[in-house]
Amino acid sequence: MGTTAARRSLSRSVVDRVAEAENSDPLDLDPLYEAIDPDALDALQSQTDDGRQSDCRIAFAYHGHTVIADSSGTVTLADEATPSAP
Repeated sequence: MGTTAARRSLSRSVVDRVAEAENSDPLDLDPLYEAIDPDALDALQSQTDDGRQSDCRIAFAYHGHTVIADSSGTVTLADEATPSAP
């Protein structure tokens, strides 16, 4: 599952990916902020002071899944083999 030309926020990608795995509407999920600070998650995609893309990865539990998200925008659910590319 890729993104459109406009880059989606990492927090939105996480919610969409978990909703897809659950076969549910994103609005039916628990709020992401109950698992992780969405602003901090989105900050993973920011550039460093010298203009380079940051290189970070984080794992956290959300809606019964272990979510692995990285600064490139890739979101993987640990219980699934195929990641969602940015």
